[in-house]
Amino acid sequence: DRSFTFQVKGMNGSTGIAMVEIYDAQPDSGRLVNLSSRALVGINDNVLIPGFYVGGSGAITLLIRAVGPTLAQNPYNVPGVLAQPKLELVRSGTIVAGNQVWGTAPNVIFIRDVTPKVGAFALPEGSADSVVLASVPPGGYTVVTSGVNQTTGIALVELYVLTGY
Repeated sequence: DRSFTFQVKGMNGSTGIAMVEIYDAQPDSGRLVNLSSRALVGINDNVLIPGFYVGGSGAITLLIRAVGPTLAQNPYNVPGVLAQPKLELVRSGTIVAGNQVWGTAPNVIFIRDVTPKVGAFALPEGSADSVVLASVPPGGYTVVTSGVNQTTGIALVELYVLTGY
């Protein structure tokens, strides 16, 4: 197993919007199983929008999380988190799945079951973090993460590929 972390910082303390892209130039060399991005979520055009592409010929199952409130707690203690993330999985401009409070997801029992199996940290019961568990066909997607009621703050967006489901 190999893992990598990419940090994007503005030169001389400058700020702005940045994009990091990862491509598997040798499709038979391995399989990406997790992506995550932590950033400040703003409003309007300044929300957090990581994108990904599903290759191959069949659907895959994904666990996608937008974590804000849990980051403020131990052991993370991140200040200025997004109080209630709104997560929308979008394909070709159409929202295919979404969530605002993970405990209200229609498949919450399955989400609780697979979370530790993919190596994700547990979300507290009743937290306002957001989770989507979805089977998606090949194509390009974005995970639009914004704050409920136009709030701002730091959020972590995670994507896990589930195998065997």
